[in-house]
This record gives sequence, C-alpha cells and structure tokens, in this order.
Amino acid sequence: MAWYETFFDENYLKEYEKGLTLERAQKEADFINSTLNLPQPAEGARILDLCCGHGRHTVELAAAGYSMIGQDLSATFLDLAKDAAAARNLQIRFIQADMRQIPFERELDAVINLFSAFGYFDDDAENQKVLDAVGRALKPGGKFLIDLLNTLRIIRDFLPQSWDELSDGTVVLTKRNYNILTGYNEECRTYIAPDGSKREIHLALRLYFYPEFTEMLNRVGLAPIQVFGDYDGSEYTWDSKRMIVLAEKQRET
Repeated sequence: MAWYETFFDENYLKEYEKGLTLERAQKEADFINSTLNLPQPAEGARILDLCCGHGRHTVELAAAGYSMIGQDLSATFLDLAKDAAAARNLQIRFIQADMRQIPFERELDAVINLFSAFGYFDDDAENQKVLDAVGRALKPGGKFLIDLLNTLRIIRDFLPQSWDELSDGTVVLTKRNYNILTGYNEECRTYIAPDGSKREIHLALRLYFYPEFTEMLNRVGLAPIQVFGDYDGSEYTWDSKRMIVLAEKQRET
C-alpha cells in the first residue's frame, strides 16, 4: 500500500496534536475566508475542502456560513470530521475518495487544499491529475487555495535527521533525504514507544518551487493571483514557513 493510505490515523493525530489546536484552525479559517473573498453573503457558496482530514477547517468554514464539502481518503479522519460537524449541528457533505477523483464538474465556487496535502504520488503526472480534477470542478472564476511547504527554506536549512517526543512518551526518530534528481523529500520515521516496541514508516513528498507549480496550474486554466508566506498574509520569501498560492479558474472568452 502507498504510504498515504495508512499514515493518516490516530497515530498521526497524536504526533501532530501540539499544532492542531482549535485556535489555530479558527485563525486559518479567517485567513481562508478573507483570501477567497467570495461574493457576500457567504451562504450558498460551495467550497470543497480537498484532503479535509478530521475536518478542522471544514467545520470552521461551515460555521461561517459556507456550503462545505469535505473529501478525504481516510475513513478514520472522515468519521472524526462527521462527529465534529454533528457536535456543532452543521450540515456538511463528506466524501471518501482519492484526491485525483473529485466528483464535481464546473460546480464549485472554491477548492481548498491545506497543510501540505499535495505531492503524495509517485510522479509529476499523477500529481498533475489532482490539479486537473480541481480545474474541472471549479466554476469559471472559481478560486483555488493551496498551502504547501516552502521548498526554498527546506533546502537551505535542510535537516538530515531529528527526533521528537510525543505526549505519551513515544520518541520519533526521523531520517531525511532530499532527492535532487526527483524533487522528493524522502523520510524514514521510527517510533519507539515507552514499552520499547517500534514501528517504522517511509514517506515521500514531492516539493515544488513556485515557478514549476504555477506552470502546473496554468496547464488546467488556473491563473495564480497571489502567493503568501503564511496564514498571517505575510510576503513569500526564503524565510517563509509556507507557500500558500491563490489561483482563479479562467473564464471562457
């Protein structure tokens, strides 16, 4: 099985729990809302949260009045997202599907893809299929907002190995290799539980530079409008943590 088919489970949430706070989700949702700048009122505007995970942005945007759809491959995450929506009495449609298979055509006002949920597949042709699907799903004039890692900073400050300790005492040892021939950041993570048991996973994420990524967008009629360095709306530079790109589906002439 591909790494992304098993990686996103309860163990993932445990590993990233420090950063996945409600306060952070709300701030990021505010940025998304203002950046998409969809016609007001927000009610009725349809947004797809592609790779929605456990729904932290999906739920906040639904609470702001958007008609939200969450799509993810992980059944575990989708169950958590449904519970989160039900807890706040929000009507959200959730779809379990590969990100290359978006079941809409010229129907959506916006698609969002957040927290480095792109570049999972074995080559650029397969990753391009995700953008192809986004382009088909959007109405002319629809918006696409995608949040990627800043490849410039990763390469400049490359860290070949590191370790971290999780809240339950599990130690995570990570070894990294940036493949300069393919553009993939390859990781081997070893998890050592307090009882001494171990498990190991291997990940490979394609990291894109802004020029090559915008070329991929242009192939499907998605015109880049802005690029940000983080959710505070800061300028994109070498030092930025993120590369957040806003694009618009070109209108037919």
